[in-house]
Amino acid sequence: MESLYQILNLIATALLIPTIIALIFLFIRALLLIGTFYGTYADRAKFRKNILPVFKDIQIGPGDYTVKTQKRHIMSVYLQKMNAIEWKGVQALKLLSEMQMEYKKQLEPLKILMRSGPMLGLMGTLIPMGPALAGLASGDISSMALNMQLAFSTTVLGIFIGLTSFILLEVQKRWANEDCAELEYLYELIQENEKFHKDAEHQNEGYK
Repeated sequence: MESLYQILNLIATALLIPTIIALIFLFIRALLLIGTFYGTYADRAKFRKNILPVFKDIQIGPGDYTVKTQKRHIMSVYLQKMNAIEWKGVQALKLLSEMQMEYKKQLEPLKILMRSGPMLGLMGTLIPMGPALAGLASGDISSMALNMQLAFSTTVLGIFIGLTSFILLEVQKRWANEDCAELEYLYELIQENEKFHKDAEHQNEGYK
């Protein structure tokens, strides 16, 4: 039984270095995402400033609603695709679904980061606790202090990664919901507008 304990301890100890490396990588990734977030926010603000008047025009019909932005904007791409099919039929509904899936795909890295950061932080906390307790039992206070410091440091990194990715995920999820809702509104508005004009044409033909 003791040999089994030793094997488990050896495996857990061997995972410490990969865990620390992964935490450092995710920490750098989180910092980069914070920087990218500002660029995304500025690009989105510019895009929406140009596109929002479109949604306020009640006489809207199929046209060119694509606004040039500094970075690739999903809604701009799908506006162009909708224009290409003239907002008609099942194809338009399929594009709406594809846009929602595109946003979900874009948010997946943040979801993974939000969950993996705290998990790795917990692993980095628990693994050094064994050597720390062993150091305490043998009276090696310096070894215990070093392992406890490592445990607390990995905890802080994991929490920072999880908190950062959670905030970015929630904000970008709200943006995605707004864009999808507004594209669906524009689609319904165009369909009603075309139906109104068709009904008006039929009435005019009836009078003739």
